[in-house]
Amino acid sequence: MFGPYGDIITDNHKSGYCLQRKIYKDGNGSDFVDAQNKATSNWMRYVNCALTEADRNLVGLQYKGAIYYCTLKPVSPGEELLVWYRDELARELGLVRPQNLLSSSSNNSCHFKEHMSIHVRERPYKCEECGYACDKSGALKKHMRMIHSGERLYECEVCGKAFEYSCYLKTHMRIHTGELPYTCSECGYACNQSSDLKKHTRRKHSGERTYKCEECGYACNQSCDLKKHMRIHTEDRLHKCEVCGKAFKSSCYLKTHMRIHTGEIPYTCGECGYACNQSSYLKKHMRIHSGERLYKCEECGYACDRSGNLKRHMRIHTGERPYKCEECGYACNRSDTLKTHTRIHSFIFI
Repeated sequence: MFGPYGDIITDNHKSGYCLQRKIYKDGNGSDFVDAQNKATSNWMRYVNCALTEADRNLVGLQYKGAIYYCTLKPVSPGEELLVWYRDELARELGLVRPQNLLSSSSNNSCHFKEHMSIHVRERPYKCEECGYACDKSGALKKHMRMIHSGERLYECEVCGKAFEYSCYLKTHMRIHTGELPYTCSECGYACNQSSDLKKHTRRKHSGERTYKCEECGYACNQSCDLKKHMRIHTEDRLHKCEVCGKAFKSSCYLKTHMRIHTGEIPYTCGECGYACNQSSYLKKHMRIHSGERLYKCEECGYACDRSGNLKRHMRIHTGERPYKCEECGYACNRSDTLKTHTRIHSFIFI
């Protein structure tokens, strides 16, 4: 889109750079936009009119009181920009376009105006019931049907729940039929909605951690885990260990902690007899036997069974070296490599 075209004037100067502008608010009046003055116009004044409508690649559009040119089709390098005459002048010259092209141009103008509302944050369509505003007429129609009319055309024969679209009813029916059409290719997890499968793959197999704590930088892949974490910053720790005095925000965390003092190891591996005091430790251990590697590198395809191992691996690609020697400034990407290096400074040479 190019513009605006030029200065708004009341009389037609017939300068060769003058376009007529409709005034919609005050009835059927009009004035003119003139681009004769080079200081207040732009290069659009040099755009010529096409000999035929088929040759045009620009259309003149009035938007928010100004006139713009908008491309109708892809323009190749070196191709001349050509605009078409306004309807009145085209008729005077005997260049009347076919009716189907006339309606097409009108539709283009409507779509253009609707599209521009996205950029200027204009919301011309408003609900008289509640004041809801949007930038598309279709969105307002949908709002009226869903919120105020109570229209629900598609009803479930099993439980009576009604929906406005047949696709929503189809998805709902899977609750009653037990159909699970969406399956994870990585682990076989199945569900009845595509959105649930997307959440599963993102949380379990991608290693993505979209939920982050603004206080300390902690990251996780589920909103519920972030909510639990935030209690560290917002709530008192009421559950205190009578042995060591350490406090926790919930009784279940205290119960897990107490196994350190009691020596209780309730979780045992059926394959090799490995035992631990937390279920999460056993889950990680079981990956040794299953060969499951949930965390994969998108750069080279390396796969591992722990997020920490993937994080260390990624330093190969990013060049990150977080471990530095305080003696000589040597930096590396692994803590064990730094420990090996520091021995150089502790040697005594005779």
